[in-house]
Amino acid sequence: MINHIILWKLKTTLSDAEKAEIKRNIDKGLSSLVGVIPGLVSSEVRTECLPSSNCDVMLESRFETVEALNAYRIDARHNAVADKYVRPYVETRLCFDHED
Repeated sequence: MINHIILWKLKTTLSDAEKAEIKRNIDKGLSSLVGVIPGLVSSEVRTECLPSSNCDVMLESRFETVEALNAYRIDARHNAVADKYVRPYVETRLCFDHED
């Protein structure tokens, strides 16, 4: 199993209300891809973090294979969600992929 972990820091120019809506949209959009994109086993978005955190959103997705992860990265459905709900609002993105 392949784990794909993404951390995002939202733009500091966004209000708290805007950030809350963006977080809901990210969760809804990325969760909707499970069962749609082949090899994507699960997708969990976490937005409630402790004050010690220095990011706003965490995505943890699981894939059947590295090939499935690579296909997800270029999948038009994934990129449509990212282009609409994620990329316009993100200041920083970190990625950590690993295999179980």
